[in-house]
Amino acid sequence: MQRRLRLAVACAVTVGLAVTLVPAGTAQDKSHVDIFPTTINLPDGFQPEGIAIGAAPIAYFGSLVTGDLFRVNLVTGRGSVFSTGPGTASVGMKVDHRARLFVAGGAAGDGRVVSAITGQVLASYQFTTLTSFVDSSAAALRTFSDNSASIQDTLSLLPGALKDTQAGLGKLAAFADIAGPTLDKLKPTSENLADGMAAANPMLKETTPIINDEISPFALTAKPFFDQLVPAVDDLIPFTESATHAFDYFNQFLNADVRGPLAMD
Repeated sequence: MQRRLRLAVACAVTVGLAVTLVPAGTAQDKSHVDIFPTTINLPDGFQPEGIAIGAAPIAYFGSLVTGDLFRVNLVTGRGSVFSTGPGTASVGMKVDHRARLFVAGGAAGDGRVVSAITGQVLASYQFTTLTSFVDSSAAALRTFSDNSASIQDTLSLLPGALKDTQAGLGKLAAFADIAGPTLDKLKPTSENLADGMAAANPMLKETTPIINDEISPFALTAKPFFDQLVPAVDDLIPFTESATHAFDYFNQFLNADVRGPLAMD
């Protein structure tokens, strides 16, 4: 009994595999064509623009003419207008997980939120108007027109500025031609200077404590004495000048006295 059952199961599996592996592409393609439509018929003169598809196989179309919303089943291809538009275009659309359809009004400057189930308008917004859009565009164009003269004047200065920049770059190139060789000549000196600084560094380290601990305190202590000495030296300047003249006269007298007897010989 068990052997017959096993044999029956094996035969069933074999037949199932054979059916699965049979190339039935033509029949399978026909079945897909029959289930999913390739064309969706819309109302005459609808002029669709925006399209939105949610989690379910339902698509929503907006009309550029009246703003009507068309809902269609993507499996059957059947659909109908489920929300009447405001008379202005319905352009971009987006449906969320709460079955709310957000519709943009395009150039009309409005927007609305529609129930994707009932077609009821849940909220409506007026962001801007066509008149204000035209007015703002006209104002922008007028501003550009009013400033066109100054813009042209600014652009007319551009060639002169470029010419001056080119001249400045030429002078900079000439300076570089002179400065380059000079810096090359200074390079050995700078290297020797670095070596000299490195050699003097130990001496500076040794003399710094002496300067800080001995010479600086002595200078601070002696400063009051020198402050008093400077006025006294200033008072001696006239006497020094007089003494200098006196010594000059005395020196001339001695020279004359010495040369006199020598001249007599």
